Amino acid sequence: MDNTSYIIKYVALYLRKSRGEEDTDLEKHRFILREICVKHGWKYVEYVEIASSETIEYRPKFKSLLSDVEEGIYDAVLVVDYQRLGRGELEDQGKIKRIFRDSETYIVTPEKIYNLVDDTDDLLVDVRGLLARQEYKTTTKNLQRGKKIGARLGKWTNGPAPFPYVYVAAIKGIEVVPEKNVVYQEMKSRILGGESLESIGWDFNRRGIPGPGPKNGLWHSNTMRRIVISEVHLGKIISNKTKGSGHKKKKAQPLVINPREEWVIVENCHAAVKTEEEHMKLLAMLEKGQIVPNRAKAGTYALSGLVFCGKCKKMMRYNVRSDGYSTNSIKACNKYDHFGNYCSNSGVKVSILTDFIDREIADYEQRIIDSDNYINTDVIEKLERIIREKETQLTKLNRALSKIKEMYEMEEYTREEYEERKVKRQQEISALESELAVHRYEINYDSREKNKERMKLIKSFKDIWSSESATGHDKNMIAKMIISRIEYIYDKSTNNLNISIQFN
Repeated sequence: MDNTSYIIKYVALYLRKSRGEEDTDLEKHRFILREICVKHGWKYVEYVEIASSETIEYRPKFKSLLSDVEEGIYDAVLVVDYQRLGRGELEDQGKIKRIFRDSETYIVTPEKIYNLVDDTDDLLVDVRGLLARQEYKTTTKNLQRGKKIGARLGKWTNGPAPFPYVYVAAIKGIEVVPEKNVVYQEMKSRILGGESLESIGWDFNRRGIPGPGPKNGLWHSNTMRRIVISEVHLGKIISNKTKGSGHKKKKAQPLVINPREEWVIVENCHAAVKTEEEHMKLLAMLEKGQIVPNRAKAGTYALSGLVFCGKCKKMMRYNVRSDGYSTNSIKACNKYDHFGNYCSNSGVKVSILTDFIDREIADYEQRIIDSDNYINTDVIEKLERIIREKETQLTKLNRALSKIKEMYEMEEYTREEYEERKVKRQQEISALESELAVHRYEINYDSREKNKERMKLIKSFKDIWSSESATGHDKNMIAKMIISRIEYIYDKSTNNLNISIQFN
């Protein structure tokens, strides 16, 4: 690599660990790039990406590097080979080229310096990008094929090992962790004995038993359900259960659950922690105890999804008879926290809540009529609180930015440290200022236009709620357009009832 015709002083080192590479590979690349900097007397800042995607959107360090390159902070960016910058979709490669070309920033590898302003280098980069993209597709295909073959050979290829197992790289499989298995066996036997998932979870949390997963958090009934119904605990490895991806942003085929007859099931891959008979009993018991409030979720009743407990803030539900009909009352709050503490908020008649709503709607309408510039004080107070908090954060960030400059002037920071810290703070300040602008706009929104919309909704609400032909679903739909939530606390012993309402 000849750099005699290029003026380069400040550079960025971009290091990215690709799939299948070891930590030693990353260190080797770092050594190579640092040696180049030492040889030519270049000052450098490192940007390190671990196990990242090929798509720019999911590579935070690279996004930060591109932003810095676009601002002209560096003379060049060093990589061990061009494909480290990207071998994703053509639009990503085009974006990378444009930023480097427009900022006149060089791309440096151990073999060559690319100047994208030069037509020859520009064409060469296009060819290298196309080859890199093809290589990526081939590598991805080989990895997917290897995963499928590994599963058929009884190797664990399904991500983190489920509780109570641990992945063992030496055997490319999973093994039972004895102390975790003690917890699993207790959980299994208690469920088979008729105990609920909730009560078992509360007991485990009270006893300080670490939950599953890397964070060892609290036990939850949904987590426990997934554990006890898993067929992995029968000693099996199952693959080809799905195809596509459920990720909301990545470009891929939509997630599809394959029928069981298409699954690849390999038996006796690791030690089982339950029998087939126990597995079937667990499924039967969990199915029997499963309660899904479909009516409430569908907004069947007028106040479905709108009434909340004023004590624990959980959603309240209608009392429903065994034949599915509402009893026209809200059920007492029967929620527990993660330690089994019971919420004692009493139930209340729906008519009491609807009468309260009618009065509040009338008052709400009158406030709008009385004032041409009526504003929803609840919303405004919330926005003002958010703005104050963000303004405080902004003041702190500006102080920090000034302090960084002072430290650099006092030679406490090197140029590289100064640039890195300054850019980070500037990005945070820019993001905060954008958020503040949005919130200030919300406060200054044209009150007259907003109030016209409110008055139309109130009229529709009154018409629908007074109509004998309107269904509970109809009432619920219009109510949710005006009301965000209703909270109450009812003490039956003193007959003390406090209700509050929040409008959208």
